[in-house]
Amino acid sequence: MQFVTIIPQPDSTMSGNNSTTMEMEMKSLYEKKIEYPQIPQMRPVGVFENMYQLIMAYASYYQHITGAVLVTLLILGVILVLNLIAVISTKTPVAFSSITHDYTDVKYYSKFDLLLKDVDHWCLLGGNDDCTCDDPTMPLPGYNHHNWTKAWKKNREIARKDHGHVDVVFLGDQAIEAWNGRLSGIQLKSLKQVSKVFNDKFNNKNETELQGIALGIAGDTIANLYWRLMHGEMPEQLDPSVWWITIGGNDLAFGQCSEEVVILGILRIAELILDRRPSATIVINSLLPSRTQLKTMKKRRIKLDLWSSIQAINDQLKKFCEKNNVKYKFFDSTEIFFTKKLKSVDELKEEMKKKGKKSLTNKDTPSMKIELITNDGKLTPKGHIAWLNVLNSELQRILTDELYIRWYEEGIMNDIDDLFDDSFTFTDDAQP
Repeated sequence: MQFVTIIPQPDSTMSGNNSTTMEMEMKSLYEKKIEYPQIPQMRPVGVFENMYQLIMAYASYYQHITGAVLVTLLILGVILVLNLIAVISTKTPVAFSSITHDYTDVKYYSKFDLLLKDVDHWCLLGGNDDCTCDDPTMPLPGYNHHNWTKAWKKNREIARKDHGHVDVVFLGDQAIEAWNGRLSGIQLKSLKQVSKVFNDKFNNKNETELQGIALGIAGDTIANLYWRLMHGEMPEQLDPSVWWITIGGNDLAFGQCSEEVVILGILRIAELILDRRPSATIVINSLLPSRTQLKTMKKRRIKLDLWSSIQAINDQLKKFCEKNNVKYKFFDSTEIFFTKKLKSVDELKEEMKKKGKKSLTNKDTPSMKIELITNDGKLTPKGHIAWLNVLNSELQRILTDELYIRWYEEGIMNDIDDLFDDSFTFTDDAQP
């Protein structure tokens, strides 16, 4: 493209004087110095001002949604600022998870000892208001009505079924429900192998094998299990030799109940079972390990390793069962899921004292076997199978001990020392 410059020529019709005058004016115009306006110096503009200008431009272009956009952005901005403040102010509790009262002396035959009136604090971090902890000594149905009710009805159907002789009933949450191949009442292909292993070990048609049923619902708390036992999962005809309890993890992790509340709730479940089945043996399984860090509470943001709380709870439950070993057994499944042997709570406290430490974190414990359990305490199919294998052996040992004790009480065995002797002898007039 070519640009052509057109130079204006004086009109020939103009008189000489007019022509001369125009030429002089044009000459003075070209020779005149042109003063351009001065460009003002621009001040730096911040990121937030740029965002504000962009928002205002957007709003002026889309005027019909201006109000909604501005309100939405304002809310998001407030949330962002509050979260930044919360992160900056986040602190990790430094106190080792402790339990104020000694619950190992609670009498298993007294319904008045298991009360929450003497609990030091309801919530995990102290106080009674910063958590959503249910009262574990009061029965409460599940929150997710549709799925939970569906799962409960399936459990009730299993409990009411005529199984013949049952050696053990497993009670609990998602860890137990998985043994039926379900989660929240829904059958899952990923749990098919777990269900098969459970049935092979505890639901085999061979009468020489152990017979057992699993009654669990994913997400259940102690209060939910309490309600289930009061509403169909403990019918009169269901009278196994052993009731095996695995509950409390959801109360701690999701309800953020204090260690004391969790312990009292578990003991309340055990008390209920023993009251209805006085001849049964109650096995309390340890809380499954979890290296979860709690990051939010109802009113404040925190960061807390759950492992020390789990250890404190397990330690108290173990001591309780040891003091009341006539009817209670404690089974610690923790070491199944860790790479190395764990130290006891007392050993850890002594170690902390020597090192001058005030808190425990995940770094103070060995690594978990990730092929068996996730850091937040969810068992993999391999983890379920490993646990079931150990449970099967432990249950056989418990039932054998119970059989020996019964033989001794009935005069079948000569001496109580025979309980610890594989080659015991029978009395002449009493053969099993």
